Amino acid sequence: MVFHSIQKELEDQGVIFMDTDTALREHPELFKEYFGTVIPAGDNKFAALNTAVWSGGSFVYVPKGVHVEIPLQAYFRINTENMGQFERTLIIADEGSYVHYIEGCTAPIYKSDSLHSAVVEIIVKKDARVRYTTIQNWSNNVYNLVTKRATAAEGATMEWIDGNIGSKVTMKYPSIYLMGERAKGETLSVAFAGPGQHQDAGAKMVHMAPYTQSSIVSKSIARGGGRAGYRGEIRVDAAAHHSANTVRCDALLVDTISRSDTYPAIDIRVDDVQLGHEATVSRVSEEQLFYLMSRACPRTRPWP
Repeated sequence: MVFHSIQKELEDQGVIFMDTDTALREHPELFKEYFGTVIPAGDNKFAALNTAVWSGGSFVYVPKGVHVEIPLQAYFRINTENMGQFERTLIIADEGSYVHYIEGCTAPIYKSDSLHSAVVEIIVKKDARVRYTTIQNWSNNVYNLVTKRATAAEGATMEWIDGNIGSKVTMKYPSIYLMGERAKGETLSVAFAGPGQHQDAGAKMVHMAPYTQSSIVSKSIARGGGRAGYRGEIRVDAAAHHSANTVRCDALLVDTISRSDTYPAIDIRVDDVQLGHEATVSRVSEEQLFYLMSRACPRTRPWP
């Protein structure tokens, strides 16, 4: 009854929220107008693979001026071993609209590995705002290799919130192309790498118009021999005068056998922009351990 009520409310607002297979059948013109415009098939080998075999995923269209008050949610799960999952998500936020989309990802533990290679395309039109939240908790035998990209028009705001705590290997770098004047992009990435895990996350911001702003915040923890990495790219084109960007990258190593890597890249093609970059790598100190022990946490207690 609750789902039916929410679905009716969305329909009354003109919002389209359904799986991509159904969207292609019921709204072919709208779907084909935007499909592949943000991430073309030849963008990279995983995008090409997804374009060839994709199935499932979410399709969202928010009409002009509509604010969706309730977050739209989707859940993806791998239910068999030695499987490939290639969903395709397409979100279009028309002028002056707002939507928050949340996805969760899990899988049981199997003996053989699986591949998750999704493609996410988001079009944020003039003065619209989109927030995309991912909580990724794949099992430790899943290779998570995805491509996520958004375009932001004049005055638009795009926000990626990315949490990675599962999978065997994750390579995920959500990107935002700030194509219109005064567009804004934000990425918050949180990663946890435990034994046998490699979390390689980050973001890409491309400033293509004047007075655009972006920020990247990356937090990671590595323990038990896990490996966490930040891979970020900032590009400011010659036309993007008076733009600004900030990057903050913090990594915490819980023990001496874990690893953290940082690979920042900055490409500036104009001289009147503001950029800031801050990065730290730290370990848990004796003082912090003492503080935990004073709160009844034994020193030998394993980390969660």
